[in-house]
This record gives sequence, structure tokens and C-alpha cells, in this order.
Amino acid sequence: MMSFNRFVTVLMLLTASLFCQAGVVDVEKKDIDNVVTDNGSAQLESFIKAVKMMDSALVTQYIAAGIDVNSKGSSPYPAVFYASAKNYDDILQQLLDAGSDVNQSGRGGWTPLMVASLHGHQDIVAALLEAKAEQELKSADGMTALMYAVAEKNQTAAALLIEAGANPNAIIGDEKSANKSVLSLAVEGGDTAIIDTLINMGAKVDGGKDRYQPLYYALQKNNILMTDRLVEAGASLQWQDREGNNYLHLNAAKADRQTVQYLIEHRVNYGAVNRAGKLPLDIAAERGNVENMSVLIKVSDKLDRVGAYFNSVTAGVQSSTAILLESGIKINSRDRQGRTGLMIAAEYRHHHLVDFLLAQGVDVKYRDKQGRTALMYGVTANPSKIRIVNSLLAAGSDSEQEDNKGHSALMMAVMAADSVDPAVVELLIANGASSTMAAERISQQITVAEQENNSTRLQKLALLAEIIDQPVVATAQ
Repeated sequence: MMSFNRFVTVLMLLTASLFCQAGVVDVEKKDIDNVVTDNGSAQLESFIKAVKMMDSALVTQYIAAGIDVNSKGSSPYPAVFYASAKNYDDILQQLLDAGSDVNQSGRGGWTPLMVASLHGHQDIVAALLEAKAEQELKSADGMTALMYAVAEKNQTAAALLIEAGANPNAIIGDEKSANKSVLSLAVEGGDTAIIDTLINMGAKVDGGKDRYQPLYYALQKNNILMTDRLVEAGASLQWQDREGNNYLHLNAAKADRQTVQYLIEHRVNYGAVNRAGKLPLDIAAERGNVENMSVLIKVSDKLDRVGAYFNSVTAGVQSSTAILLESGIKINSRDRQGRTGLMIAAEYRHHHLVDFLLAQGVDVKYRDKQGRTALMYGVTANPSKIRIVNSLLAAGSDSEQEDNKGHSALMMAVMAADSVDPAVVELLIANGASSTMAAERISQQITVAEQENNSTRLQKLALLAEIIDQPVVATAQ
């Protein structure tokens, strides 16, 4: 599918090529006679208009009178461009015979060969090639004539260009940059005839560590037949990009289940970890693709499934969390920090997941390696979320429980005064949280805020102090 930028470019080209079709060229004989002497903008405008209108007789008169066929005047494109864009082969030949520069570019770096290839004007393409049009010139979009023909699935034009020596391994933009090749464009477009032609003419089916491999686009389209064709031509399914992603990583989230199954059957490593520390199963879980998860779960060991469980909870994806629990993961499983899924869900403010895990029987009293409970994570989330704190308290969380440093949930709330919801403090106190230590901490923080002249923080602390019955005496400034 054509990108928005390319759509705008093509629209501009079509506008240019169709401009003035409804008008009538009205040029007096004296204007023709004056061409040689002044070759002014009015004459050039009328000449280019005659080309656009396919007025061969008038074009002949202008050429005979000595018009500069390569001058654009105020037009964004030269005359030869319009003849190529509109498929006017007779006028194109007149212009070529008169010495038109076939490699002269117009706006956006577009050449006559590019626009003819884009529209699939095969006779024009052939004529321009015979006139020695340069094939490897690139537009401002970094595209060659062959790329435009391939992108628009113009098979005959593409074949003519390839037969004339177009580079089947050209890359969009700078040749040293990471971008799509001609073959990748063809695969993305899905034209098997052009793909076969390019492969037969030596197009590389593999190359580099960037995500512009032809196989990448075949798999993204879930086109197994095209994938097989590329593999037969030498493409490797064992490829990895610079971030350590293999084709399962890149397709776990969006590809069809059949594509993921195909990759597993062709021994793409489902246990590979990319540089972000993620397995293909992790990626599918984070994106909520339960269809692909069901395929990957069958080949994954318990440790990998536990990791995916924590990733799904972190991402807040209930569907993924549910299918992993159904696969046999224990709901109170802990990560390396000793956190349960409930703690993680509370920390990341996923209230729907907190409620789901509570309904599944998760234990609210578990503590991590620092002695923190899910309630503490909920209170210190940035910002805190009263719905989560309320759900955890209703499920039996102990508001008086302290962590390894002797901090209760209320103390943590006071320490996180900038992000805590005052309603959370009220809720904790209403559920029996002792306020003595918290009141002392607030007094200390108020003193610091006064010294720093931090009025915003002072107001927040004053509100919390009022909630726990700690009077605040304003200090004279």
C-alpha cells in the first residue's frame, strides 16, 4: 500500500500532468516567430501547455522556431516530463529529437523515467531507455525508476528496466542506509511475477541486520507461499536483527497463528531472548495475542511461561494473564524481586487486573524481598489509585503491616506525598492504620518544605497533616 508521503507526491505529479487539460491553447503566429529572439516565459508557458494538451502541431511549430525544450520556465517540470507522465509517445519523440535532456529532473527530483515507470507507460519507458535515460537516479524520496515500477506493480515497465540493467539490489535512499530493497518493495506489494523476475536477475534475498529483509514483509503479510519461494531462493529463516529479534519475535504480536506455527516448524528459535530480554512468548503476551500465545505456550517450558506471566501483568493484559494461569502457572508465583503478579499489577495501576487476580484467589499478604505487600505497592504507585487500595483493603490487606525498614503503608503514603491521593490516606486511617509515626514524618517534611520555600509541597503536606489530625503552624516568611 502506498505511504501517505508517496501518495502526496503522486498526487502532485498527477496534478502537474493533468493541469490545463480543460483550457485551450491560443498562441498567435507572431508569438512563435518571437521565440528565437526572446524565448520568454510566456512562450515557454505556452509551449509546455501545448505539450500537456497533446497539441503535436503546435509543439512542432515551437521546436521549429527554436524553443529551448529543456527550459522549465515557471513550471515545476520540463516538457519531456509531461509527455512521459501523460503517455504522449509522439510528442515525446519530437522532444527527444529536438534534444530534450531525458535525465532532467523536476520538483522532488522526479525524472521522466520515474514518472513513466510509476504509471506503467511501457512504450515511454522503452523510448526513454533507448535515449539513454539514467536508471539509478533517485528522487527526493530516495526511489529509483525501478522502485516506482515495482511499488505500483507495473510488471512490464519493471521488466524493461531490469533488462536494461537496472540495479535489482538498489536500496531506498543512501545505499549505505538501512531501508527497503527493490525486492522488499516487490514482496511488500505481493506481485509474484516481479518477485520471480528480480530473483532470476540476481536480487539478494538476504542482507544486513536491519528489518527490511524480503522475508520480513512476506511474513508480515502471512504469505507462506511467498515465504517458501524466498527460502527456496536462499533466504534464511534463522536471521536476526540488530536488537536480537528473530522472525518469531517480529511476528509474535501481529502475525496469524499459522505463520507462527510455520516458523516453529521451520526451527526458528522460540526460546531466543532478544537484547531487551524478551522471548517471542513475552511479546505475544504483552500485546494480548492469545492465538499466538496458545501456539508458543505448547513449546515453552514453565520458566518461560512464568516470565511471560509477569510481562503480561506488567503490561496490564488480562487476556494474556488468564491464558498463562490456565497453562498451569501458580497465581502466587514470584519474580526475582519476590514480587507476585498482584504486587506488579498494583504498582502499575492496573485496577482491572488487580480485581481479576483477587477474584482468582491471589494472596494479598505475600511480601517481596523488601517486605513490601501489594497494598504498599498500590499506595506508592505514581500516582496512587484509590480504587486499587480499596480493593486490596477489602480483600484483607493489613494496613499496619511494615516492610523491612519498619515502614507501614501509611508511612509510605506520607513519604510519597507528591504523588499520593489524599483520599488514600483517609482510607488507610479509616481501616485502622496508626498515624503516630506518619504524623512525625509529615512534621519533618513540612519543616524541609518551609526551608526550601516550596509552597506547592507545603500545601500538599498541610492537607495530609490535617487528614491525620496533625495541626500545622504556619511559619513567618
